[in-house]
Amino acid sequence: MRVSSSAASISACATTPAPSAAMAVVICRADGPSERARHRRTAVEPGVLTYIMVDSIETTSATITGTGGEITKPLTPLDLNGAAFATFRDPAGNLFGLYQEGHR
Repeated sequence: MRVSSSAASISACATTPAPSAAMAVVICRADGPSERARHRRTAVEPGVLTYIMVDSIETTSATITGTGGEITKPLTPLDLNGAAFATFRDPAGNLFGLYQEGHR
């Protein structure tokens, strides 16, 4: 696997349990964006969709739309315990996902 210079600043990743075998949640900490990442063009199709774990997709979605982002897939339940996901584009057009853990 080749690591691009924009991904080289990622220093630690951990996989957390997911509600489904078809999904894994990978959380990475970046030490800061590289100069190349700041000037790249927005991808039309996602190669890897990064999900951000949040306490509330509804609250986060309101913040996203209030600051110029666009919800591309609204809150979608994954189970009856409250686990859910959604996707959005930031003001620059980058696509991200939101993940909300269910109640145990």
